[in-house]
Amino acid sequence: MSTHALQSHAQKLVAVMMIFVAALLSSCGLSDKEKSVARTNVAIEDVAEAGRQVANSIAALSGQTPDERDIRPVRDATRLYMERMETLNASIRQLAEVFTGLADYVETTFLENAERAAVDCQDALNLISGDSPDDEQIRSAITRIGRCIDVYADEVTRVSARYAEVSN
Repeated sequence: MSTHALQSHAQKLVAVMMIFVAALLSSCGLSDKEKSVARTNVAIEDVAEAGRQVANSIAALSGQTPDERDIRPVRDATRLYMERMETLNASIRQLAEVFTGLADYVETTFLENAERAAVDCQDALNLISGDSPDDEQIRSAITRIGRCIDVYADEVTRVSARYAEVSN
């Protein structure tokens, strides 16, 4: 088994363990705040894992000739990333409900920038929606996917920093 495969399995194991821990904690009489933080942490890890899948699917393209190029894994990974973004957005909204100091930032800045990131991902999917997109469409899609992930990661980092400020 390759190192990459082992890393992938280890990452999946960590994600499963986080889900288990979050489920266990939610059944132990935690406060709404603690449950919300646990759900958000799991959602953050899920987005990170989906981002790794996107990166791996894009990297796999470089080893393919134009005749054998299969863009489906990039589309599938990007769709998964967007689904995970939506789940994390919902978790962050819930976090803002219990940590009211986050509410203004989440409603006015985070959600707007998260939507901007999602538009980049959707535009990328539109560019590569056909069976055989050309090289320019693929390059443009990869650029948009990268921008989507970068903008979203920055926003999640900013929410985390604001959370650290209001939770103390």
